[in-house]
Amino acid sequence: IGDKTYWFANANSYLEFTTATKPASARATAHKGANETTSAVRSEKPPSRVAGGHHGLRSGLPSTSGWWRLAIDTCFYLGYGIHDYDISPGTREWHVNMGLLKQNACPITLGSEDNVYESASSKLWLAVMDMVPGTIANPQGYTVTDDVSTLDAMSYSSAFWVASIVESAAQYLLLGGTLMSASAEKDGNSKDFYWTDGGFIDTTGVVAHLQQQRTSIVAFYNNNDDLEVLAAPWAFLFGRSSATDTMNHLEGPELGQVFADTTLFDQVYANLTDGSILRASLSNVEILENSYLGTSAYTVSG
Repeated sequence: IGDKTYWFANANSYLEFTTATKPASARATAHKGANETTSAVRSEKPPSRVAGGHHGLRSGLPSTSGWWRLAIDTCFYLGYGIHDYDISPGTREWHVNMGLLKQNACPITLGSEDNVYESASSKLWLAVMDMVPGTIANPQGYTVTDDVSTLDAMSYSSAFWVASIVESAAQYLLLGGTLMSASAEKDGNSKDFYWTDGGFIDTTGVVAHLQQQRTSIVAFYNNNDDLEVLAAPWAFLFGRSSATDTMNHLEGPELGQVFADTTLFDQVYANLTDGSILRASLSNVEILENSYLGTSAYTVSG
């Protein structure tokens, strides 16, 4: 595909990566499939930053931890002929949100009527990675001790499939080994976590911007559920009660509120669900201090 620059867009973030023409050895054996050409391509690239190195497409199955990362790596290879070591986060600041769920809390139980996880404050936390330097911030003050690459962050932040496993005793018993583990420490104490889709805490991607105290935010919302069916991802940000599902904003409206004026949600919701409008604009919005999500009190101008 030659030397080209591509952009990977996801919610309010973007990724820039560059592909170079494949080495002749890789092109010559491309018809054999990704497995056979992996070693030829890898020999000309630096090793992955992931602990344990690049595992290659041969070593992971859906019954092993890390299979999701390998699946995404395969998509990049099949689509662009590149692997994780070819992907650069670029130089422009951007952030990706992920979830950290304590391993000793699993399997978890959600509310029977609203699907809210009542123990979220002490068991399910947000982690936001500043992708250019590769640093991860956690509002609870824990430091992730594992190496996390650009590809890792993309796989963790999109791991929607974790929900059905950690929310079922049977599935957790049978498939718990497929979950992606993380270690984090605070004040010398280490805890074991599972990485989850960032949507478990914030589907919109807005919170990561509020943590940085951005004064202007443009957000594009694209979820797998119609907003008229699942309003919780926006309702909770305004502190409004609404039933959620098993994957989105499990912390509920009390922990999830960041916008001080709860009455603003009615007009936002009306605009976003009106087929002739499908957009909403807010100006001079007061943001709450929220220790769970890591936001400070300030004003978003628009």
